[in-house]
Amino acid sequence: MKLVLYIKLDDDMSLVITVNEPIYRGDNLSQKITYLIPTVVGEIDMLTASVFLSYVRADGVADVVVLDRSETPYNESYFQYTFPINCKLSKYPGEVCTWIQIYSGTPSNPVIAKTGECMLQVQESKNMDDYLCDHQMTALYQLTHTMNTAIEDMNNTIENAIENKADNIIFNPEDSTIQLSANGVPVGDKIVVNTNTGAVVTNAGISSDNELILTFSDGTVKNLGSVMGKDGAVYVPHISERKVLTFTIEDKPGEIPEPVDLNPNDEWSEIEGDEVVSDYIWEPM
Repeated sequence: MKLVLYIKLDDDMSLVITVNEPIYRGDNLSQKITYLIPTVVGEIDMLTASVFLSYVRADGVADVVVLDRSETPYNESYFQYTFPINCKLSKYPGEVCTWIQIYSGTPSNPVIAKTGECMLQVQESKNMDDYLCDHQMTALYQLTHTMNTAIEDMNNTIENAIENKADNIIFNPEDSTIQLSANGVPVGDKIVVNTNTGAVVTNAGISSDNELILTFSDGTVKNLGSVMGKDGAVYVPHISERKVLTFTIEDKPGEIPEPVDLNPNDEWSEIEGDEVVSDYIWEPM
């Protein structure tokens, strides 16, 4: 908030403008007036006093407001009291007559000090008054604020999506599972990886070409193809009950890779008698 006016209370109770910048019609909370009042006024200790600003606008309407004392004194001799300029005071161009009343003591027998009058000048904002009225400008501000809020929400959504996009693969040798991760946090489904030869995955990673590379305990290496599209789309792996590995796309573009069958020969044993015999290796999910 810009300091527009400094008004000092002299020993003779007159209000003197020491720093003066223009006030324009329609100004609201963007500027303020700072009153410099001695720590003691007459017999009144200002630490225990209440300060009221009275004013009469150019159209004859009067009002009274309470002035708040700043926690930080102006100096050893003066306190600071501030008044934000609002649209009620600046509603009409012309002279605004102001004065201060200071109250102390008990409500039934108060000690009162009153200052002289100080004239403020509200200038007409000539450039816009003939084209846009106040309520139109307010509507424009509200629309702009709504748009800015929507843009901020959209940016937050995009940032959140980027933060949660998979950027690596975690392999757990204890249960032979792989899982995508984003910034070190697991995302998507955990997948148990095994083969019909009994070999288990001992390592998993993404190559410089964004391809998923699996290394098995028997020394074989299998390239499962690209798991990250050109535009940053990530392919999330899923596995069916029949051990068929498929991918879905998070975000957009790119073609979905062909499903990978981890039991390509579909080696199921015939049923002999009442006992079911299978050389397929089953892993708990």
